[in-house]
Amino acid sequence: MAVAAIASLTSTAAGAATNLIQNGSFEFGAASIDPFITVNPGDTSINDWAVTVPNVDYIGNYWQAANGVRSIDLSGYFANGMIQQTINTVPLQVYTLTYWVSANPDQALPNPRLGTVFISGNPTTAISYTLHGNTLSNMQWAKRYQQFTATAATTNIGFSGVPNSNLAWGIALDNVSVSAVPEPAIWTMMIVGFGMLGFAMRRRSESAIGAA
Repeated sequence: MAVAAIASLTSTAAGAATNLIQNGSFEFGAASIDPFITVNPGDTSINDWAVTVPNVDYIGNYWQAANGVRSIDLSGYFANGMIQQTINTVPLQVYTLTYWVSANPDQALPNPRLGTVFISGNPTTAISYTLHGNTLSNMQWAKRYQQFTATAATTNIGFSGVPNSNLAWGIALDNVSVSAVPEPAIWTMMIVGFGMLGFAMRRRSESAIGAA
């Protein structure tokens, strides 16, 4: 009984941590993009993501990804682009957006590289990444995160590059995820549940020793 209850609590917490972003690591898309392709608005080469203006580079094996093989350069063909996805959310629920950033190392300047996070069309966070000897085989990806409160049943998550003097070498993006922040009550139940499980296992162990 205790084990079943704890399993239910664990399932609840796991559900709260489910990634709402589809294809967050950009692994699913055009059959062949080696080493990269430029994706324009209306192009469906990147599954579940839409490119708006003007274009981005969909990276294959050109450089080391943060997760898997593929990633995004938010600066495409001499233009800073934007990529976005709409997810289902619960109004007033708090969510954590997590993503990894680096920068195209083919050009040293400008440094740092800049980008912007958009939530429901509104710029919420400025992204800045400074190159420190990055190479194609060692991109030195950095994890970033932020929290936001949903205001509607759907929320648009977007990333864009910021215009600079070298429009073809931008900030890199990979491994995007959005998960609901568990309510404090769920964590309290989890702690109590694991305590109950420990007690039940100790009792079972004592009973087995006594029977022997």
